[in-house]
Amino acid sequence: MRDRRHHHHGGTRTLGRHTRAGRRILARAAAACGSVQIRNMATLGGNLANGSPAADTATPLLALDAEVVLVDAGDWRKLPLTEFYSVLKRPRR
Repeated sequence: MRDRRHHHHGGTRTLGRHTRAGRRILARAAAACGSVQIRNMATLGGNLANGSPAADTATPLLALDAEVVLVDAGDWRKLPLTEFYSVLKRPRR
């Protein structure tokens, strides 16, 4: 799904596919991730899921004001990527 301002990239899309399509800033970041073999196996969701703001694709996605869709047991919610990272780094009580 996309219009002139929004692009939808599924979490299972490989970084290799991002080097060939999509936003230029994201393609350049994906191209910098590991070797060709790694990019052809690694996914955008996996790159973001470890929760490190140092993830290769995090910076361009933050610059693009990206949102993530979190799905759990049939429920889902949309969250700005900035909030996703701040929730992940909070100490648990």
